[in-house]
Amino acid sequence: MKHIYFYQNGCYWCTKTDPIIDKLIKDGYEIHKLDLDDPDHSKLYDDLKEEWSIECGTPMMINVESGITLCGNAPEDMIWNWANDNIEPSKADTLTDRFNRIESKLDLILSYLQIQKI
Repeated sequence: MKHIYFYQNGCYWCTKTDPIIDKLIKDGYEIHKLDLDDPDHSKLYDDLKEEWSIECGTPMMINVESGITLCGNAPEDMIWNWANDNIEPSKADTLTDRFNRIESKLDLILSYLQIQKI
């Protein structure tokens, strides 16, 4: 088990990433899709985050051999690069940070819109 995709049901960003992961799996990539509603998957998720010092929510894509992680809704080409082991660790960290900041801002906007019932 080298590539793992962690997701949660009801996660908005996971619904955007799921079709990309499903297509990769259909195309023959060995990616293990693990639902965090399962306690065993959740424990593995926590253990990997601790082992690799990762701060991430869902979705989270990790290469368990290298620790290269994509966090949040990454662009499709980046996910393909991750599945093909074509991402340098430093680049993955920079891009993950950038997407986390964008995701946090979008979460705030969505929360505000829900509060305002827009």
